Amino acid sequence: MTIALCVLILCTQALGASGNGSDLWHVTGTKIASQEVQFSNGQAHLAGTVCLPETGDHLPGVVVLHHAGLATREAALYRHPKEGLPALGFAVLVFDRRGSGESSGDFDFETLADDAIAGQRALAKIPRVDQTRTGFWGLSQGGWLAVLAAGRSTDSAFAVAVSAPLVTANEQMQFATSNLLGVRGYSESDVREMLDARKAWIGYLHGTNSRDVAVAALRKSESKPWI
Repeated sequence: MTIALCVLILCTQALGASGNGSDLWHVTGTKIASQEVQFSNGQAHLAGTVCLPETGDHLPGVVVLHHAGLATREAALYRHPKEGLPALGFAVLVFDRRGSGESSGDFDFETLADDAIAGQRALAKIPRVDQTRTGFWGLSQGGWLAVLAAGRSTDSAFAVAVSAPLVTANEQMQFATSNLLGVRGYSESDVREMLDARKAWIGYLHGTNSRDVAVAALRKSESKPWI
C-alpha cells in the first residue's frame, strides 16, 4: 500500500492532476525524447537509455531493474516504463544489465543493486530531473533488486516491485519447487527428499556444510524421477 501510494503521489505531482483519478492514466499527445547514457560501477561499464517527456522540469526519475531473463533494454516488457512513464511525467533509465548488451562485468544480487544506484546517480545528473525524487522499478527478479537498491541507496525516494516475492530467493525457490512437485503428483516424501537435497546444495554455497555433503545429496537424487 505504501509503495502504491508513493507512486500515485509522484504521478499526481508530476502531472498536476486536477483530482479526477482516471485522468492520471489517460495521457495523450506527450512527445517522448531519449538520450544515451554511460555510467560505471567499479570496473563495470554500463550503458543505458533515458526516456523522458520533451518538456518539463523537476521530473521524478525511475531506474528500471531487470527480469532475470530479460537483460537488455530492448526487451519488449520494458516498453511500458519507457513509453508509459514518460507520458506521465517521469524520466526513466533503462540500461543493459552488466554482462549483457553494451554493458560489461559479472554480478551477484548486491552488485546488481549497486549498479542500479550508479544508474540513479547518472539519472540525477540530468538537469531536468529532480534529484530528491528518484527511485527504482523492478520486474520479477528486478523487484527484489529494486527493494535492495532502495535500502542501500542514501537518497532513494521510492521502490516499486512488480510481480516479485518479498522473501529470499532461497525461500521462493523452495516454495516453487515444492509446488511444482505437488501439482505433478509427487508425494510429500518426494518433496522432503528434494528439499533436503536443495538444503545440502545451498548449505555448501553458503559455507554451512561441506562440498562432500552436497555432492552426496545430489548423487542420491540422481536416480529420482523428479530430479
